[in-house]
Amino acid sequence: MQKVSAIILNYNSSKDCEKCISFLQKQDYEDFEIILVDNNSSDEKEEERLQSLCEKTDVGLIVNRENLGYAAGNNIGLREAVAKGARWCMIINPDVELRDSDYIRHMIERINDYDDVAIAASSVVMPDGQLQNPQKESTFFYDVLWPLQYLKKKEENSNWNVEKQETKYCEKISGCCLFLNSEFLKEINYLDEYTFLYCEEAIVCRQAIQRGKHVLYVHDCTAYHEHIAKEKSPAKGRMKIFLKSRRYFIRKYSGYNKVQIALALCSNKIEEWIWNLKG
Repeated sequence: MQKVSAIILNYNSSKDCEKCISFLQKQDYEDFEIILVDNNSSDEKEEERLQSLCEKTDVGLIVNRENLGYAAGNNIGLREAVAKGARWCMIINPDVELRDSDYIRHMIERINDYDDVAIAASSVVMPDGQLQNPQKESTFFYDVLWPLQYLKKKEENSNWNVEKQETKYCEKISGCCLFLNSEFLKEINYLDEYTFLYCEEAIVCRQAIQRGKHVLYVHDCTAYHEHIAKEKSPAKGRMKIFLKSRRYFIRKYSGYNKVQIALALCSNKIEEWIWNLKG
């Protein structure tokens, strides 16, 4: 049996972690462990709550003393999982629920039906019924003509990146719940830590495809992403972080030629300038 390790990255979300762990511990999969990583939560009581939770559930806890971002935080847990012999590492957000006790077993069985899978993910359903998988990577025209894409999204009232719902290889999947092959992780030296937040899944999926490996979407298996937008930080601040991460992706991973990169970066900066004007 292939060992699976689940990595949960926490930041002031201990209540969600408790619920997430409760679903994970109901999984009908023998060689499985959970690693909880706290990414230097700002709530001074959070570490105490997590320690109590981990003692009660017999889950390993790693406490980061500095928040270096999503990728770097997850890498702490990923390296620990690989060192302990995990074949597959499952990154799962605290607000994701695996309600089917056969979820992990079914995912591993489906992965084994395909060749050279580096990354895999199931269907992911949001509270409003929207789907997060499978996704298409944004194109050069999207990076340059992004206002048209906003209009398209508004008209369709859906995630315009979501593709046809069938088990298949795809370009990209959501980062809220995904499986990463340990050998692939070692090959790429784990997640690229340049970005603080956003674009991590775009980067790692592109790394897999560039190496001739596959990103697999498994349709007949579902995770529930109970994400509810919180007013912890202004949309302007989040968007600026996203645009910075996207610029890094464009420069290093997009595969655009030099002229396309220059145009896409210019358009990105214009979008950032518009967000700055919103105040």
